[in-house]
Amino acid sequence: MAESTTKAPSIEELTDKINELTSRNDAILKWVQVVRDALHWEHYFNNILKKYNSTYKVQLPKITPHVCRHTYCTKMAKKRVSPKALQYLMGHSEIGVTLDVYTTLTDVDVEEELKEIEARDVNVETDDDYKSDIIKFDDRRRKVD
Repeated sequence: MAESTTKAPSIEELTDKINELTSRNDAILKWVQVVRDALHWEHYFNNILKKYNSTYKVQLPKITPHVCRHTYCTKMAKKRVSPKALQYLMGHSEIGVTLDVYTTLTDVDVEEELKEIEARDVNVETDDDYKSDIIKFDDRRRKVD
């Protein structure tokens, strides 16, 4: 019988390998739990909709937790939550996903925004006016702090 020429791994190598496999397993288990939770909420929403639609004449459309994410993101954007804060709250790694996929603004939203911009009394035509606006802003900020 021939002897094996493969060197036995050291204790440190075995420990590193076990830690690597354990951390992968933990990540997989966390992901499985996320999926289970999502399916639970999907089932929960479906039951609520069935009960509501069987009780009332006016029927609700199918609503899912994912639709609620889109609604939440859009409403927060309309409330002027900063895009970076909204990206963090939504858990997106890319800002484009938050702004392009999850946030839905209509023509009416854009028109309202433009009207608000026009209504603002901003006068920065001269340096003196600009400096006085900065001083007023600093004074208001000090009062709040």
